[in-house]
This record gives sequence, C-alpha cells and structure tokens, in this order.
Amino acid sequence: MADDVSRLVAVLGETRYAVFGHSAGALVALQHACDAPGAALATIVSAAESPTEAIRGRLRSVPQPVLVLAGRHDPAGSPAEAEDIAAAVRNGRCVIFENSGPLVFADEPERFREVVRGFLDGISDTGWDC
Repeated sequence: MADDVSRLVAVLGETRYAVFGHSAGALVALQHACDAPGAALATIVSAAESPTEAIRGRLRSVPQPVLVLAGRHDPAGSPAEAEDIAAAVRNGRCVIFENSGPLVFADEPERFREVVRGFLDGISDTGWDC
C-alpha cells in the first residue's frame, strides 16, 4: 500500500506533499517514509500501533520530519509506542493528547489542528497554505 502513495502523488503531479496516516494507515505512512525517504516533506502518524521489525529497522534512514500523535487513553497506539517511534526517527517529534483515545482529531480537534499546523509551519521553506 505504501507504493500506492507514491503512485497517487505521481498521478497528481505533486512534488511538495506531506503524508498523514491514522491507525493502520500510520503504518502505511511509515512504510512510505522508509521506501521513499525524503519524497514527502513531512510524515504525520496518529494512533500508530507497533511497526513491523522491517519498518522499525529502517526508521533511522527517514530524513523528513515525522510527527507522531497519540491519545493518552488509546489502548492500541499507546503513548509509549508513539514516543518510541518518534525516537527512532532522526527528526521525530511526539505529541500526546491527554484527553483523547485513538481519535485525537475528533476528541481534541482544535488542539489537533494547532499541533499539525504548527508542525507543518515549522518546516522551513515549505510554502504550506493551510
């Protein structure tokens, strides 16, 4: 599925993009980051369960900034797992949403927008228009 991300981006003709994945999609986003390092300007994952060893072993090679989001009350994509993923990436950042389960964007929508926008705005020379 990660190669589907690259194919979609090519069909759309995009060269400056970020990838967001939630739950199982988080693993797709991380796989894309490993398979096409630096292709996306940023990768954002939410409620990520533990990556496979094949992904985990390659996270250090991911050059783009990676934002890992987790809800304090998410039983599957735990805050500890989110912190581990962020630490495994060269340019990783982890944000824990204290009043959320796995759906941080639904449980704390204003904070979610603030965190994601701040992350994307912090990437130099991106020209994001969000």
